[in-house]
Amino acid sequence: KQVSINYLFHVLNTDLFEDNCIRASSGVAQKNLSTEWLKKYQIPLPPIELQEQIVVELDGYANIIAGAKQITQNWKPQITIDPDWVTVKLGNVCDVRDGTHDSPKQVQEGYPLITSKNIKDGQLDFTNVSYISEDDFKKVSHRSYVEVGDIIMPMIGTIGGACLIKSKATEFAIKNVALFKKSEKILPDYLLNVLDSELVAAMFENQSAGATQKFVSLGVLRGLEIPAPPIAIQKQIVEKIEAERALVNSAQKLIQIYEQKTKETIAKLWQI
Repeated sequence: KQVSINYLFHVLNTDLFEDNCIRASSGVAQKNLSTEWLKKYQIPLPPIELQEQIVVELDGYANIIAGAKQITQNWKPQITIDPDWVTVKLGNVCDVRDGTHDSPKQVQEGYPLITSKNIKDGQLDFTNVSYISEDDFKKVSHRSYVEVGDIIMPMIGTIGGACLIKSKATEFAIKNVALFKKSEKILPDYLLNVLDSELVAAMFENQSAGATQKFVSLGVLRGLEIPAPPIAIQKQIVEKIEAERALVNSAQKLIQIYEQKTKETIAKLWQI
């Protein structure tokens, strides 16, 4: 039977093939896959005309996924600065702190200790969180208690990707994470978008350039100069950015939909 090279690419670029390769590989320090196993590996092989139809379908899905990923990976909030706005140091409009620098003893059950790894895509992720005792939680919280309306942001390793605490179903402490306390002088949603903007991302990048491990200090964060328009204009900026963010979220949903379509199309091949 004939096989289309593009069809073969799609069949071999699947989770199923990867899983089979892992199971068939040998070696400890470095996995090895024998050519004999590859030669004997069986794939579904419909007529060449059907292969070409499947390639067209999967290529279309791949193009949609790639385009949507371009949007989700490259979009950042943009704030067009009016020269009439005042520029202020962040520490003058917001109380900027950080979490503990100590390493409290981990316990099986207790209070989550949020670090940079637990802040992903602007959201808290408790998947691989460590826990500390109530006493240690109180010690850390005395200095850096996180309330609804506060913002936390990774400041060591991965810098940026701020998270606005909109609700708290679980009490938690923070370690090596910046904390921006809510303030009447600046809207939390506005500050969140400022911290996530291209302008501030470039500042963080310049600050940590050349360092073995990326790091931004409290002094730098407090001295960060940001545009501070009137509250009414801050609200308008937030509304505009949130409208854009909704479109970005739609692109993320497209990725999920067409990745699932791809899996379903590949799965059907084994039923032909």
